[in-house]
Amino acid sequence: MLSQKRNLKVKSMGHMAIVFDDDYSVDKIFGEWLKDRRVRKGFSLEHSSFQSEISITRLRSLEGGVAEERITPEEVMALAKVYGLDPRAITKRAQTGEF
Repeated sequence: MLSQKRNLKVKSMGHMAIVFDDDYSVDKIFGEWLKDRRVRKGFSLEHSSFQSEISITRLRSLEGGVAEERITPEEVMALAKVYGLDPRAITKRAQTGEF
């Protein structure tokens, strides 16, 4: 039986690194980054939802990388304000997954 060689890549996220293969979704990488920002602030999902006026279900789907629609400009602005981030950084990460 032949084994398939996987092309693995590593993305650094501050205090942690993510190892993924070429099929790893940009949405998943973005979601993990977004959740990391929330956790670093010490915010619960509920708190972030209330402050940003984005539903818990929507935030959970964005953080999980399973949202049916990409993050909107309004959501970017709301989360930038709540997390103290540059909206351009959020947009770049959402589009490319790059840090």
